[in-house]
Amino acid sequence: MSEVFVASFSEDGDSLSQWRAYSPAGLGFSIGFDANSLITAHVPDPKTGKPNSVTSSLRRVTYLKDGATSPEELLSDGKSAGVALASLTPRTDSIDPSGATAALLAVTAPTFKHDAFRDEREWRLVLLNTLGQMSAKERERRSFYGEGPGPMPGKQFRPGKSMLVPYVKVEPNTNDGYFIKEVIVGPTPHPELSIKSVEAFFQSLNHAEVTVRPSKVPYRHW
Repeated sequence: MSEVFVASFSEDGDSLSQWRAYSPAGLGFSIGFDANSLITAHVPDPKTGKPNSVTSSLRRVTYLKDGATSPEELLSDGKSAGVALASLTPRTDSIDPSGATAALLAVTAPTFKHDAFRDEREWRLVLLNTLGQMSAKERERRSFYGEGPGPMPGKQFRPGKSMLVPYVKVEPNTNDGYFIKEVIVGPTPHPELSIKSVEAFFQSLNHAEVTVRPSKVPYRHW
């Protein structure tokens, strides 16, 4: 009933497992973002550029071990929260607990992964449409029945490996300065030349303050 869009990041900018997974042939770069810049609240319309307000949160992923908190327990907790939310309505007709549960889980579900992925040390930027983009009548109806925010504005599509992938474009928050703080050059046979070229790139953007350094991981794939 509501569309959630997620961007993934890692606490560890120089991880062997990440270099192996995402930077084949010595062409990898790890971009260190300013965390505050990632918490955006607007998705531009792809046709007009008009900003649409969205709900945004940057949250650390919780890794679940086998035998610990199960998905079924999480769903049960979500259902209980939905029922509690439904009971708080001042109206004669209560909010649909299933709809309220779905809206709550839409926000929390993307922040859980299996413990096998723990080395990723992942954080996720979670974007969810707000009720503010709808008519007052539709906003009231969805809020009353707990149906969630609805379709994400500004949605586009790109080709994936096996299907079309929906996505939205967001602009970083630049209130506290430039949104990139550092770039780590991944394992490469020419680290010095790669560092100089990246430094020259940021100088051309008038952001020579970005730190550029080589990876400390002794990994070779050439």
